[in-house]
Amino acid sequence: MVKDNMYYDLNVPWSPESSELSRIAAFLHELGYNTIALTHTLDGQIPAKPINPIPTNPFPSLPFLRVLTRCTLILDDPSQTQKLGLLTPIYDIVAIRPTNEKLLLTACSQLEHVDLISLDFGARLPFLLKHKVLGTAIARGLKFEVSYAGLATGDVAVRRNLIGNAVSLVKALRGAKGGGVVVSSEAKKAAAARAPMDVINIAGLWGYGGERGRNGIGGESRAVVVWAEMRRRSWRGVVDVVGLGEVPRVIEVPGGQKGKRKAEEEAGEGPGNGGGKEGKQQEQRQGQEGKKKRKRGGGGGDSQDIPTT
Repeated sequence: MVKDNMYYDLNVPWSPESSELSRIAAFLHELGYNTIALTHTLDGQIPAKPINPIPTNPFPSLPFLRVLTRCTLILDDPSQTQKLGLLTPIYDIVAIRPTNEKLLLTACSQLEHVDLISLDFGARLPFLLKHKVLGTAIARGLKFEVSYAGLATGDVAVRRNLIGNAVSLVKALRGAKGGGVVVSSEAKKAAAARAPMDVINIAGLWGYGGERGRNGIGGESRAVVVWAEMRRRSWRGVVDVVGLGEVPRVIEVPGGQKGKRKAEEEAGEGPGNGGGKEGKQQEQRQGQEGKKKRKRGGGGGDSQDIPTT
């Protein structure tokens, strides 16, 4: 269980030209956040050799603040998903922002190498948020993100869209364990960031207050970080490579068992020892050939001794 003082902000936009970034990080740490994620937004195709531009230690003056790196891919073409796996080794968190219903369905039901689905709730969504579709994502371990920075803007339409879309998300995720929602700031200025208790109250505007709101900046956010780390570690596998023309090696499996054919041969049941199905068929063929030879031998084969009277 996450301690009360363990708070996360998993969406702090990063830009090499930003002069506000250090101030935002220091302010979030002062407000009580222990972990933040600097977000590099990628729009368009993923390069063949992507590079994480975020520095390794961007805030040396904040040694007690854990800083993660995140990539958010604006997903507007199915072909972009082919290289998603290239982002896994170089970012701590990989998020996607689908721009249409078909890509949202694909993200929820099929895409691998994704930790978080982040929709642009400040805009009018061109699709409905359906319980079945979003529930599929939750069942696969994914979370959905709501960023509250739009509420600090002077744009009435952005605030209205954000609250309305967030309400629709919470309703569509009814019954999800833990809520399924991560609450982040997406603050581009320090003035847009809010203290944890203020965020919990803000989440109450869309029916996500109280303990669920606390989970949004606590337990659910932590689950995203843990899930991402587990996924990065588990994507590596051991593969037995067999060259062309080589005899495959016998691979030991848990429990000390060997390959099936090797075990059969050692037990005298394999095809080379007359055992098993193939061995029995071989014995039958040999018996039939022997009968044919004996028949041919009776007509003019080997001579036999005839007793005399």
